[in-house]
Amino acid sequence: MKKLIINADDVGFSLEINEAVRKCFENKAITGASIMACGRRFDEACRMLKEQNVRQIGAHLTLTGGLTPATESKTLIGSLLDGGDTFVSAYKDFARLLAGGNVAPEEIFIEFENQLKKITDSGFTITHIDSHEHIHLFPAVFDAVIKLAKKFNISYIRIPVEKFRVVSKEFKINDLFRFMALRAFTIGEKKRLARNTVSYNDAFLGHFHSGRINQNVLSFMLRTLGEGVTELAVHPAVESESFIKEYPWYKNASHELNVLLDGQWKQTVQSEKIQLISHSDIAT
Repeated sequence: MKKLIINADDVGFSLEINEAVRKCFENKAITGASIMACGRRFDEACRMLKEQNVRQIGAHLTLTGGLTPATESKTLIGSLLDGGDTFVSAYKDFARLLAGGNVAPEEIFIEFENQLKKITDSGFTITHIDSHEHIHLFPAVFDAVIKLAKKFNISYIRIPVEKFRVVSKEFKINDLFRFMALRAFTIGEKKRLARNTVSYNDAFLGHFHSGRINQNVLSFMLRTLGEGVTELAVHPAVESESFIKEYPWYKNASHELNVLLDGQWKQTVQSEKIQLISHSDIAT
């Protein structure tokens, strides 16, 4: 059977994203979401989710984005910082730290544990783990994530590897290099998850079309959906000139929101006999 999870990432990052996710929940345009414990608008996100009667949520772990860590004592996680009190800007910066042997694995564990605790202390049950810029795929990071999934009784971790036929839709040359890099990192990850009795998705959508999911792309994704559980990660945000100016990556996020709210895709879901599910459905 074809099963599909539609998950909104980056909840708590900004008011524009929080408002978009609220609209998506109201219109049943998503089946789940992942919250950033380090997001600048985490508290507002928690209130919004509770107003929508959402008590089960994913943890969108992060070590990048220039965000403030969840760990109060910065001396405990000094190797994860940019020289000040925040994380480095992007995954490439974090990758350089890792490659240079400048990241202490135990500090990753401490910070992620505090991020997960911040979410549960806010009244939520964590159903799944994913991460900002997919940084949990780095082996040293993945080690901490598996240990913490067991500690917090979290039964699902995202594996963000897409099929090439999807990547090739509206293809960009940079996508090929990213595709090969993700493949290399996840060769052994699924086996490790299976050994630790942690569930994961059979297929994934949304990485290579992040910020550019339009009606044509979404329709193609749904029509070519395979059997098993597929997770589609979306990044909607309401239109805001100031938000886009500060974070250009989200320039098409309002278009992605409109595609989700338009609802044309639901007809394809019906015609293709796709079952919409949540992460908690997998746990049960």
